Amino acid sequence: MSSEKHIKYQTSKNNFKKEYTNAWLLTPLFGYGFLKLKELNQRVAKGVYKVFNDRIEHADTTILIRNLVSVNRWQSKEQKVFGLSNLTISTDNDSLTMVGIENGEFLEDVLIAAIQQEKERQKLRSKAKGDYEQFKPGGLEEMNNLVGMWQQGLISDEDYDREKAKLERG
Repeated sequence: MSSEKHIKYQTSKNNFKKEYTNAWLLTPLFGYGFLKLKELNQRVAKGVYKVFNDRIEHADTTILIRNLVSVNRWQSKEQKVFGLSNLTISTDNDSLTMVGIENGEFLEDVLIAAIQQEKERQKLRSKAKGDYEQFKPGGLEEMNNLVGMWQQGLISDEDYDREKAKLERG
């Protein structure tokens, strides 16, 4: 997994611009500002999201892209200034909020397209299941032979219907 290519999104330090400024102003006060800066840096370090072709990983959470059902993006006033946004991605069972992401609108568009593709893929799968599950193994080949004989006029319509019903019953 470590050799797989991914796009790394990280919470931007600009997301905490006011807090960083306040921490720097507090540094002369008994080192309190340094502790605050350390805490802010840890929060930024925890905000690493890895986006692969098939999943999104964050800390100990993995969300499979094929299971996504919704993507919502929003911005606070401060985030708009710096071009940042938050994304909440949801499956039926889980959700993940990606905080302070640069170019969040791009990632939102990509994930929405992936959701739509997966819906189309599920539709195609359900259609395909209906075609093949009604025949026993090898039955589809027998059905093709039967249709071929019927189209060539080698068997009558009644014989075709009778043999087709036998094949469908298994």
